[in-house]
Amino acid sequence: MSGDQRRRPWAPRHRQADHGANRGHRTALRRSFAGPPRRASQARRCRTSVRWHALTCLFYVLIIVSYLRRGPAIATHRSVTGWAVAVIATMAPFPLPFLYGSPPGTARQAAADLLLLAGTTCSVWALGFLGRNLSVIAQARAVTDRGPYRLVRHPLYTGEMLAALGLALAAGTLAAFAVWLILCAMQAYRAWREEQILLQALPAYRQYCERTPALVPGLFWVRS
Repeated sequence: MSGDQRRRPWAPRHRQADHGANRGHRTALRRSFAGPPRRASQARRCRTSVRWHALTCLFYVLIIVSYLRRGPAIATHRSVTGWAVAVIATMAPFPLPFLYGSPPGTARQAAADLLLLAGTTCSVWALGFLGRNLSVIAQARAVTDRGPYRLVRHPLYTGEMLAALGLALAAGTLAAFAVWLILCAMQAYRAWREEQILLQALPAYRQYCERTPALVPGLFWVRS
C-alpha cells in the first residue's frame, strides 16, 4: 500500500473538520452583523412606543383645537380639587408607554392595539359631537345627546379609559395597570363633578340622565 493510499482514509475527516470550522465562523459573522436578539426586541419596542405616542399626541391636538373653539360657559364648578383632578386625568395617559416590562407577544400586542384603536375612535367620535361644549374642568354649556352621547353620558372619558387600557396592556407591568386604575378613578370623579353642575344649570340634563348610563352602556349609577 502506497503512502498516498495510507493517508487517503484521513482526508474526509480533515475536510469535515474544515467544513465545521467554516460553518462556525460564518455563524459567528452573522451573529456579529445581526446583533444580539435583545436589539431586535428593543427596536420593536421603540417602533411601538413611537406609534402610541403619535396617536396620543394626535388626539390631544384635537382636544386643544376643540377647546379653543368652545362656547361660553353657563356655570362652572368651583371645586379646586375637581380642577386638579381634571388636569391630572387629562395628562395621565402620557407616562404609560414608558412603564415597559417584557416585550409584548403577538396576542398581547394585537389586543393592546385593538383597545387603543377602539378607545381613540370612541374619543374622536365624542369630540365630533361635543363640539363647542368641550371643557376640561366641570362646566355647563348645553346638553349633548347625539352620536355616542345616546349610548353613555361621558363617551369621551370612556374612550380615554379604553385607549389607556391598551397602553397598560402593552406595557405589561403592575405600575402601568396601577396608573390605569387611578386614571379610571379620576375620570369617574370628573364625571361626578360635571354632573353636579350640569344638573344645577341645565334642567333638561336630568331627563337625559334618566335614560342614559354614565360611562358603560347598561350600567347606571346613583345620581345626586
